[in-house]
Amino acid sequence: MPLDFDKRTFTFSYSKVRLTTINGRIDIPIEIPEYYNKYLDWNYQTARLIYDKRKDQTYLHITFSRDFNKVENNGEIIGIDLGINNIAVTSNKQFYNSNKIKQIKSKFRYLRSRLQSKGTKSSKRLLKKISGREKRFMRQCNHEISKEIISPLNPGDTVILEKLNGIRKIKGNKKQRYWLNSWSYYQLQKFIQYKAELKGIKVNYVNPRNTSKICSKCLSLNTKRNKSCFECLNCNYKLNADLNASYNLKLSGKNLLEKDLPKVLITKAAVNQPCIPSVDCKAILWN
Repeated sequence: MPLDFDKRTFTFSYSKVRLTTINGRIDIPIEIPEYYNKYLDWNYQTARLIYDKRKDQTYLHITFSRDFNKVENNGEIIGIDLGINNIAVTSNKQFYNSNKIKQIKSKFRYLRSRLQSKGTKSSKRLLKKISGREKRFMRQCNHEISKEIISPLNPGDTVILEKLNGIRKIKGNKKQRYWLNSWSYYQLQKFIQYKAELKGIKVNYVNPRNTSKICSKCLSLNTKRNKSCFECLNCNYKLNADLNASYNLKLSGKNLLEKDLPKVLITKAAVNQPCIPSVDCKAILWN
């Protein structure tokens, strides 16, 4: 079971940590990967001690924070639509297709069904191992997608994300419901959010109701959708359906900012990025 520490029960320095135990305080030497050196001048907050029985290794996960200067929302507004065929589509016309990722997840699904049908102890061990590999793969994909979305943006820009309340209740066929429930959209949003805040980019959440039905050009509901193609019957505007939804999210975000509603500025961001050396996390596949 993981052990949690706060500033009262642990201290951190570049070469060691001091932990409070039932037998008093102990000093433990640590090795910090070079990648994390850029966070060493931040303020440490909490720590979690984890023992990996399979690898016989102990890890200490430490969260850091720092203050950010307030940035005016005077830049570009970017709407981000999340979906099944395209994991994410942004209003600046960036598409993250899910076809190749679906192929890999389908392989995991096939292996799970084969192992579940056996029901032996060895198959249950393999099921647990496969589950861990799939979670690491999905996490790494979400990290890569969120990084590519935020990289071209500038401080002062605003990212508009959709509130995910009720996403699991969306009606559809069995295949659509499976893909909706098998992808961690919430995790992807949180990765986008913390990467944006680190760069001085504001993040707002809006109600996505009718964003896939309204024409982003004339705001008419007299529309139709044929698979990925969206068409407005009022003004004959045609474009990709997911791109149209991202335009509507951008418009919702613009209206929210213009109304000057009370907003909470997050001035601190916790960073706890995992170091994932596993080879099964290297295949980040989208067009």
